Amino acid sequence: MPVARKEQEGRLTSASPPPSTENAYATSGPVGGSTEVRFRLVNESGTTVVLLGVSSRIAENSRLIARIGASDTTELQSISVLAGEVLDLTTSHLWYELFPLRNKLETGDVFDLELDLVNARVMTDVHVH
Repeated sequence: MPVARKEQEGRLTSASPPPSTENAYATSGPVGGSTEVRFRLVNESGTTVVLLGVSSRIAENSRLIARIGASDTTELQSISVLAGEVLDLTTSHLWYELFPLRNKLETGDVFDLELDLVNARVMTDVHVH
């Protein structure tokens, strides 16, 4: 049965609740600079979801960064979240970087972030700390 499971990975049905986000926050940053965005992605959809990236009007680009050593990092193209699992980007080893910033971000600001999943999109508010 592994083949049947692979065929259904990442496909959300209308009966599936979409993944949700918790604790979305970002760092402050200057125009032209960058911000670290962190959140928890809760997958209660009943199937594996694949996070392909994020986007926001506040920046031109984004990338998923993973810390792989004491100071080394690498960029990930996507990351899977199994059914019933939580992807925790509030830890110190995974985060999204948005860059270059179109506007200055200061403590207290809030902006929209769109999570791009295979076959779904999720919107969330991000609070700048």
